[in-house]
Amino acid sequence: MRFSGLALCGLLFAGSWAPGLAVSRQGRAGVAVLRRLAGARLRTEAGRLADALRWSLGGDLDDPVSPDAVRAARTRLGQEASRLAALGGPGAELLRGYAFAAPPVVLLLPPEDAARFSRGALRTPGAFALLPEGAEAAEEADDAEPLRAVASESRSAVFQSDGSGQALLRTRHCRDGECEERVEAQRPPEPSPADAPEAGGLHGSNLTRSAAPQEPLF
Repeated sequence: MRFSGLALCGLLFAGSWAPGLAVSRQGRAGVAVLRRLAGARLRTEAGRLADALRWSLGGDLDDPVSPDAVRAARTRLGQEASRLAALGGPGAELLRGYAFAAPPVVLLLPPEDAARFSRGALRTPGAFALLPEGAEAAEEADDAEPLRAVASESRSAVFQSDGSGQALLRTRHCRDGECEERVEAQRPPEPSPADAPEAGGLHGSNLTRSAAPQEPLF
């Protein structure tokens, strides 16, 4: 399963600066149309990414927001971002940010399913948002202020390797000038006969699939 990662990264980038553009009242209608189109494209690409992640992690998920499934999905996206960075391709940092900040159900479910799964599940931090169908029209009708990042708070995440096969997730959270940094080791569990896959869902052994050579998601 492949998807256009560069398309998703481009849409995330557009979402980070387009809402802040100063426009005249006459041009606001055009901006609203562009935002509506960009939102539809973003939902499409995010849905393709969720499909690709589920396939990469072993198939259908019994619990799409279980800690193991979410951790594996974020780690997999971090690996993909590192691959993009090594190739010099654009969008690596945006993909890392998406892996770190996207809510669990957004990572592993298509947008329409995520909206039904949990109320408010599509509310994402930062300067981008995945909105359920019809939300853009309501926002335009209410003349709501565009979404934007909070200037006094920031988050960042970097996936690294210590050279021995262990992945390190370094996260940094700054709020009102005070920063906190954490480093978390993430070693995939060793496969065992007792962890053989069972039909119809994602189990512990499915998450070890990322330890084998991975085909690029896109």
